[in-house]
Amino acid sequence: QIQDYEYVTGSSNDARKYFTRDVNEDRHLKSMVFCNLSAPMYLAVRIGNRFASKTKSIHIAKNYREAIKKSVELCKLPNLDPEVAGVRIKDCVDIQSSSFLPVDLHHDPAWNIEKTDFSNYAVVIDSKILHSTTIGMLEVEHVPLINQMRYQCQSMLPQDAILEYIIVNGEKLKSSSRAARFQFMQSLIDWHRKFPFRMYVTYNANTFTRTAFKIARPLMPFQIKIAQNMTHALQLIHEDQIRISETQPITITSKTREIDEHDIGKLLGAIGNLNWDVEGFDKSFDISDDHPFYDVYQSIHLIKEEFDGLIRERKKAEQAAIKSEKLFRVAIENSPISMIVSDSSNEKIVAINNKFTELFGYSRGDAPDFTTLWSFIFPDSSYRNIIIDKWQETGKESIDGSSNCGHMDVLITCKDGSQREVSIQKATFEENTIATFVDYTDLRVSEREKRELESKLRQSQKMETIGTIAGGVAHDFNNILSIILGNTELALDEISQDSSAVGHIREIETASTRAAGIVKQLLEYSRKTDQDFQLIDSVQTIADSLRLVRSTIPTSIEIRNNLPSETIPILADHVQINQVVLNLCANAAQEMEETGGTLTISAKSVTLKDGEVVNFIELPAGDYLKLSISDTGNGIEPDVRERIFDPYFTTKAVGKGTGMGLAVVLGIVIGHKGSINVESSVGTGSTFEILLPIQQTTSLNQRESKQRTPTGSETIVFVDDEEQICAINRKMIERLGYQVHISSNPAEVLALMKKNTQKVDLLITDMTMPQLSGAELAKEVRKTHPDLPIIICTGHSSFIDEEKAKKLGISALVMKPTTQKAIATIIRTVLDQAKQ
Repeated sequence: QIQDYEYVTGSSNDARKYFTRDVNEDRHLKSMVFCNLSAPMYLAVRIGNRFASKTKSIHIAKNYREAIKKSVELCKLPNLDPEVAGVRIKDCVDIQSSSFLPVDLHHDPAWNIEKTDFSNYAVVIDSKILHSTTIGMLEVEHVPLINQMRYQCQSMLPQDAILEYIIVNGEKLKSSSRAARFQFMQSLIDWHRKFPFRMYVTYNANTFTRTAFKIARPLMPFQIKIAQNMTHALQLIHEDQIRISETQPITITSKTREIDEHDIGKLLGAIGNLNWDVEGFDKSFDISDDHPFYDVYQSIHLIKEEFDGLIRERKKAEQAAIKSEKLFRVAIENSPISMIVSDSSNEKIVAINNKFTELFGYSRGDAPDFTTLWSFIFPDSSYRNIIIDKWQETGKESIDGSSNCGHMDVLITCKDGSQREVSIQKATFEENTIATFVDYTDLRVSEREKRELESKLRQSQKMETIGTIAGGVAHDFNNILSIILGNTELALDEISQDSSAVGHIREIETASTRAAGIVKQLLEYSRKTDQDFQLIDSVQTIADSLRLVRSTIPTSIEIRNNLPSETIPILADHVQINQVVLNLCANAAQEMEETGGTLTISAKSVTLKDGEVVNFIELPAGDYLKLSISDTGNGIEPDVRERIFDPYFTTKAVGKGTGMGLAVVLGIVIGHKGSINVESSVGTGSTFEILLPIQQTTSLNQRESKQRTPTGSETIVFVDDEEQICAINRKMIERLGYQVHISSNPAEVLALMKKNTQKVDLLITDMTMPQLSGAELAKEVRKTHPDLPIIICTGHSSFIDEEKAKKLGISALVMKPTTQKAIATIIRTVLDQAKQ
């Protein structure tokens, strides 16, 4: 009969009794083969075999297939595989009575221990024996689990009862580490203190396990027995119970033979020939289990195995330490961060990595300890003492032997004498200290440059805003000046030249013209344009600049104009020449703003000979304009004079200067192929001299003599949103002989032009107007009058310039305010060009 118990986890006492009775009463049943047994059922079958009839045979197979093979063999069928999967359970001792065999089994799945490489299954027999089947490799972490299992088994017993015996099936216990065996033995001792059991029995154990228990036996407060099988184990327990009840003396029957000198010699030879440098035990000393020193040999063998294991672990740890140290050293040496490793006890430097030497120049040969290193990188003793105090204070270790002090920002002096801003961080672990040195010098420079750029950007935005405001003010101001100048010219034409009012009107005209010049210079100064080199009269350009200078400096400063009367032509950008004069005069005025003084501007022609050097720049021979601007201020210190042309260098208070004025002047002068020099004495003032090449030409004549004002008879339409400007210009243009139609509404003019009811020879329009701008009006008029000449007048506009006007087909762009003679010349020129 085959019994497949794959899904049977346990059985009650009554079930086992009834099952045994039925098997014994079945006359036709000769053998039973059990398969797929769980650990508790395996133990129950082996115990139940003791109650089976002598005519019945009980066998155990691994699985159903092996059970079939065993059954075939038992039936003695021919031509079948005789391989036996199960093992016949036979008595290992002569059993005279079955009174010692168990009658009660108890198992709880909660007692099972199942790990990856280790399992343990427990059964309580007759409420006094704990039986365990151990499978796999016993490790230290498994011992607490086994101890917990014992407590669970003990808890099922009555309050005063204890588990008196422990039986362990070690058949499938592969091995155990020395530490695991030691902890397991200690757990048994601890368990015995709480629950004083009588005996520990192991059976089917391997050689090392048996030897380990034999060695431990004399040291244990309980009996340790080694049995051949489970029946033998139960027999040993039964005998112990008899001794307790009858107090019979223990008789030990030895199976070993008598000891002779050869046995002693072989034992000493085995001990003397142990090779502690080579793993394993010399097989030539193997002996049989009946040898009188068998247990001693096995103990030596076990000790040798334990020693080999310790050596292996130590070598492995040493190799790991060497590998870790090498890895650590390589990491330190090749780290992109500067690092120093030192001995925490005496601050001796163990290592300085390559990055530290590369960055700061010092090697371990230069600084064997931190005391020496501090003296190099912090040469100032007071500063060094502050750093050392902070270093020692932040290096205190924490409880776990490590510390991390954060960082110290310091200024380090390198080996080459340069200085770098560095953050030092210190970490201490056990006997070593690691210090990292993070250089952030470049970062600080970048941050400063960023702040400077942001400041310049804000300044630039302010200047742009000022330029926008100036443009708007200039537009309105020029319209006002147009009205004033126009009425002034009309008044001069209408009154007698002998009238006393002529002088007053001339003063109004002069003041208005000067105001117009100041507005023009202001617009040119604020306008950002590319260099536009043209042939200009340098004297006139400088004179124009001085008019703006006069309006910007205190009246306590006297301006002396020593400009010549003759023309000095140069090829230059007149806006940049204005900027040079304004910057130099502004600097001079600031030197004298508290005490007052004299600002002198002079210009003349000079001739340089071949190889003549001016301010360390060799200029080619030729004629040059020499512009001199002098002040009577405090003068410039010699060390400051060497740096005054450096960008962003300034000696002025915060908010008083950008440090760009003289740098810009130098750039403009060099861009015009010239040279600049400064002469200064402390307490007497300064003189800036500029040389610019003169352009030899005959195209610039002396100031034009008065010419006849051109006239005409054509029809002109004049448009401006300011009615006063319309009225003034109508009178001025009509006096020139033209027929003039005026309007302050550009939309009405466009509508009339589209009707084309009358002939129009010229359209003059303002640029900035509501509804339609001058450019938009011109674009629409072009659709119906493509050949009509158009003049645009503007006080200031960021939307129109000469280039844009040309693209729109505008005949001329006129800047307000203008005079009658100027507008007469422009009108006549445009009309004559249109007729060609």
